[in-house]
Amino acid sequence: MATAEVLTHIGPGAPLSAGRPVPIGGAGRATQRVPHHMPTIAHRYTPGDGRHLVGGGPIASLEEHLCEAVGMRHAVSVANGTLGLMGAAMAMDLTDREVVVPALAHAASVAGLLHLGARLRVADVDPDTLTLDVAAARCVVTKTTAAVLAVDMFGTPSNTASVRALADECGLLYLADAAQALGATTGSTHASSAADAVVLSFTTGEAPHLGEGGAILTNRRDIYERVVWHTQHPYRQRRDLGLHLVNPFAINMRMHQATADLATRELSGMQKRTTGRSPLPTPAGSQSTRVAMS
Repeated sequence: MATAEVLTHIGPGAPLSAGRPVPIGGAGRATQRVPHHMPTIAHRYTPGDGRHLVGGGPIASLEEHLCEAVGMRHAVSVANGTLGLMGAAMAMDLTDREVVVPALAHAASVAGLLHLGARLRVADVDPDTLTLDVAAARCVVTKTTAAVLAVDMFGTPSNTASVRALADECGLLYLADAAQALGATTGSTHASSAADAVVLSFTTGEAPHLGEGGAILTNRRDIYERVVWHTQHPYRQRRDLGLHLVNPFAINMRMHQATADLATRELSGMQKRTTGRSPLPTPAGSQSTRVAMS
């Protein structure tokens, strides 16, 4: 099915009405009931509370905790991991550029790149880890390749040191989708922490599974500033970039502060559950791998 046809078929359906069954996928499919009231912690945050616009309050607390958990210098929380990957790609100037991606990944891993017009060069994955095979990636790199995307699959981290070496050798940027690997390590190295930008997801099935949410982490100040420029409110841009460096046309990728509050609480619980977890068996002489938090 062509892209235009796909977009036609996934358009919005009938408007929602609170308390009435809502068809999912057309006639004859399952329905869900939208409740009149769903208790959440959102009532703790009044409409006039604008701390999240400047990156303060629960947002600042979560980003500090994430930096500590992953061992990186900068973090920007976002609405979800898919937008996080798109925001990171925008910050890394990957619009209309060529990017090496693994043959096995969730569609959301490359959705942002495709929407930015990136041209994908597909490389095989390692049959043992199901993550990017660095030798295969090297074979598809061309003179116009700008970046490599590695995806940590099913809680198992990609070989971040090898991907970093490939990126340095070929002059590429290294973007990592670590949506399924928060808390995973290889030896003492956090999953994908050698990347120029790491993206996390907190949606259902990820860790922490909050329904939605995500984050972009980086050790590079220039990428951090460009992420803020492209994805955050001008209030935060002024705080982080300066009073006169404001992009009023930034895409709203912000996280709600109620989500940030939940995520911070969940992080401490996940770290306790991960402590003492046995590493995966590895060949003699190689570093042990500990899978992600859950």
